[in-house]
Order: sequence, then C-alpha cells, then structure tokens
Amino acid sequence: MRRVQKLTTGETYHVFSKSIEGFKIFNYEVEFLRMTDMMRYFQLEGLSCGFARFIQIQGLNSSNAKDEIILLSKKHGKLVKIVSFCLMPTHIHLAVQQLIDGGICLFMGNLLNSYARYFNMKYKRLGPLWATRFKAVLIEDQEQLLHLTRYIHLNPTSSGLVSKPSDWPYSSYKEYIHALEKQQSLCEYTEQIDLSPREYKKFVESYVSGQRERKLIKHLMIDKN
Repeated sequence: MRRVQKLTTGETYHVFSKSIEGFKIFNYEVEFLRMTDMMRYFQLEGLSCGFARFIQIQGLNSSNAKDEIILLSKKHGKLVKIVSFCLMPTHIHLAVQQLIDGGICLFMGNLLNSYARYFNMKYKRLGPLWATRFKAVLIEDQEQLLHLTRYIHLNPTSSGLVSKPSDWPYSSYKEYIHALEKQQSLCEYTEQIDLSPREYKKFVESYVSGQRERKLIKHLMIDKN
C-alpha cells in the first residue's frame, strides 16, 4: 500500500487517526458506542434528521421506527462504505471505500470533529483531541484488503488488551464471523472478502501470535504500514 494525496471515488483506503500525544479518548463503553453510532450516522449523505433523532429511532422496535429507518436509508445515499473497523483506546482504524467525490474527507471530518466536541464537553476540556488530520493509504487489491482487515481486527490482541479478537467488542470482527445480530452490523464487506465466516475466523486467529511478534520488531522494519 502507498500513501496518496487525492482520494479516488470507488477505491478503498486504510484510514487511521490517533489522539494527541497518546491521550486516552475512549474510557468507557458508552464512548466506544458513541463513536460507532457516529460512524453509522455520518456515512450517510445529507441527512435531514439530527444525530439524536437518528439514535432514537435506531433504538426503537416499533414498525413506525423501522419504516423511518428504511425511509432514511432510501432517501440518503452514502458518502462511504465502511468495510471494517477497530476502535482502540487511543486511536481508530478503518477500511473505507469512497462512494462520492470527497466522501472520505467529509465523513472523517464530521466524525472526528463531532467526537472531539462530545468528548471535550463531557470532560470540560479545551483544545484538539486528534494528533493530526487523518491518514489514508490506498488498498491496491483484494488480497491487500483481506490482510488489512486481519491486521485491523488483531489490533486489540497485539496490544495486549484481550487474548482473542472476539473478546474485543469495539471492532467489526464479530460481524465477519457472524457472532453479531445482523441488524447491529455496520460494515459491508461480502463483495470484497471471499471467505466464509469459519474460514475468516481461522485466517485471523491463526495469526494472533504472528502479529504480536511483528509488533515487537516493528521498529526494525523499513515499511511500517
């Protein structure tokens, strides 16, 4: 994968953003879930309802609420397609396909700015939350994407937060292995990841120790992506 300046519509990118000076930006479950809800909301184009209403109708089980969600989905296209993600205490990883010109920039700008406002208000804090503008690296083929999703899903194990990727609730791994209710799913990946849930689980979990070892020697590598 190579760093790019202009993001091309139709292409998929590894998108990464970290907190300023390694500051812990996700402390509690509610904060991880807030970011996940924001990802779901801001991927849509030109929403006519606010974030609070969007979250409200998502949590309702009535037929009227379901009809409203369907209507919103049909009325508004998407800026991006989220292929995979992982939220870590100090940073976020995503694999994202751009669907319209400028889609990733608009999606990430809204996402990062909105979470920063939420976090700063909650903790009565001033100043920037994110270290820099997000980074995006072009994924050049499906094989690269497959390996990238594994890297993303193994971030919590290589960092020592959990022993198995399925133990970390703040990533798309459970979507990939079908251990999550379908209506809770956020990602769209079946057109690009040609493995069954069982095959994908084996592909990822057989590499847990390998990714940990790679992290130990990462500082020795020329290509650190």
